[in-house]
Amino acid sequence: MSDGQPAGDRKIGWGLAALFVAGNMIGSGVYLLPASLASVGSSSLVGWLVAAAGALMLATVFAGLARTHPAADGLSDYARQGLGRFFGYQASLDYWVGNWVGNVAIAVAATGSFNIGQKKPR
Repeated sequence: MSDGQPAGDRKIGWGLAALFVAGNMIGSGVYLLPASLASVGSSSLVGWLVAAAGALMLATVFAGLARTHPAADGLSDYARQGLGRFFGYQASLDYWVGNWVGNVAIAVAATGSFNIGQKKPR
C-alpha cells in the first residue's frame, strides 16, 4: 500500500460510504424510474417531479437533524435520542428490512431488463 497501512487495517470512511450509497440511489432511482414510468406516458414527468420533491424533502430533514444532533450516528440514533431506545431499535430494524426489500427490487428490475426466455415478435 502506498500509505503504509496493511491491507487488513484499512476501513471504509464516511466519504466513500456516502459515495457508495449515492451511487446505488442514483443507479436505482434515476436509471430505473423511466422504465417503470414509461407505461403511463407523458404523466411520467409528474412522477419525476414528485420523486425529486421527495428526495429534496428527505435531504432537508436529514440536514436539519445533522445540525441539531451533530453527535448522532445516523437514523436509528436520531430516533433513539428523540423517542427512546425502543423506537431507535425499530428505526434500525425497519431500515434494515427496507434495504433488503430495496435490494431485491433492484435485482428483480435488473434481471427483468434482460428479457431472458422471451421470444421476439415477428
